[in-house]
Amino acid sequence: LIVPVAVLVFIFVFLGILYSHRIAGPVYRMGKVAEELSRGNLGITVRFRKYDELQETADAMNQAISGLRAIVKRDKNVRKRLLAITEKLKKAIGKEKQLKREVKESVIKIDKLVKELNDAAEKFRV
Repeated sequence: LIVPVAVLVFIFVFLGILYSHRIAGPVYRMGKVAEELSRGNLGITVRFRKYDELQETADAMNQAISGLRAIVKRDKNVRKRLLAITEKLKKAIGKEKQLKREVKESVIKIDKLVKELNDAAEKFRV
């Protein structure tokens, strides 16, 4: 009676360890992915082993990362266009002495905002 019980205990312990690794591994990996995201790395994806649990969570995280990547790319494009406009306006201001003071101040404010956007967005790598 002791031997069959010992064999059953061994089997349950083995299966428990095996199953816990299918959960613990993905949880650990998601933590690492979250660390990379906090550093602005949007080029990362969540990948688990074939038989790991939480595959749906990995898919959802990958969709969220993909959405963020698209937003950041769009914002970078907008910032480049704004920067080009402000550079063009700065050149025009330098050439045209009769431009009003308010226009000059507005262009300077826009330029500062674009630089602020650039500084904030440079944290992200796509």
